[in-house]
Amino acid sequence: MIVLCPLCGSSETVELSRLLTDELLLLWEKCSDIVLDEELKGYDTLEFRKCPTCDVRFFNPLISGSNDFYGKLQEKLSYFADDKYEFARAAALISESDSVLEIGAGKGVFPTRLATKTYTGLEFSSQAVNMARERGVDLRRESVEEHAASNAGRYDVVCSFQVLEHVSNPRSFLESATSCLKPGGRLMISVPGNDGFLDSAVNASMNLPPHHVSRWSDECLRRLQPRLGLTLDLLLIEPLADEHASWYLQTLLVRLLWPQSALVRMDPIFWMIFQVFGAVALKLGPRFPPNMRPRGHTVLAVYRKT
Repeated sequence: MIVLCPLCGSSETVELSRLLTDELLLLWEKCSDIVLDEELKGYDTLEFRKCPTCDVRFFNPLISGSNDFYGKLQEKLSYFADDKYEFARAAALISESDSVLEIGAGKGVFPTRLATKTYTGLEFSSQAVNMARERGVDLRRESVEEHAASNAGRYDVVCSFQVLEHVSNPRSFLESATSCLKPGGRLMISVPGNDGFLDSAVNASMNLPPHHVSRWSDECLRRLQPRLGLTLDLLLIEPLADEHASWYLQTLLVRLLWPQSALVRMDPIFWMIFQVFGAVALKLGPRFPPNMRPRGHTVLAVYRKT
């Protein structure tokens, strides 16, 4: 069966592996105490595929989490971060006179770092919108496609941090974001980078459906340029952060023993050893020398509209 690429539309996508839905459901329950009632109903397996044309990786079908799913995440976890690697880097590139659109603004932390007062934020999660309003930031519950329909060519900067990997139609998302830019305006996109340890992580529920439904390499980010009428000005790669050091070490230990391991493994012996490695990594992570750390979680790409 031909599966079209959700980014470039190519019919040449190839299957890399498959996920058993029952194992994925069990993983979410064990890792986050979240029972996925609706998102994956009716699917026995999910395909993990790659497009050789644009280099994006994606799950088929692309099942993005519902508002209810993200509400559960917010209840169980400290989900919306108060700081991200990309916030300071992006804010330093934005001047007081710039008009800014942020897509997927979370609880409205990023605008508090900006000198500009011309800011518009879009957010899907009703819980996040309420949290943002408590901070004095008024967000709109509106998709970027809806916003672009009446705001073409309006903004100097359009930014979206850790959002693209969540959406079920990345092509529409990026085209709409770009259309909101003035000529010469800048698009700032951050994603979990797939060229680092994330590509090897086993049982990483937060990097799997229905949370993350696509994965982005540096090469994929570069290949966006001609398709969207953009020029890549800057590609910044986060060094391994303190909070990810234990996760990196656990991934390294697992892959040393099981170099060909699947994205999800829930068999009892593997799970027991996986948990032991996690406990060891928690002890060793804080001792990881800063000068020996590899690339970390996030990539920030800054484009200019031509």
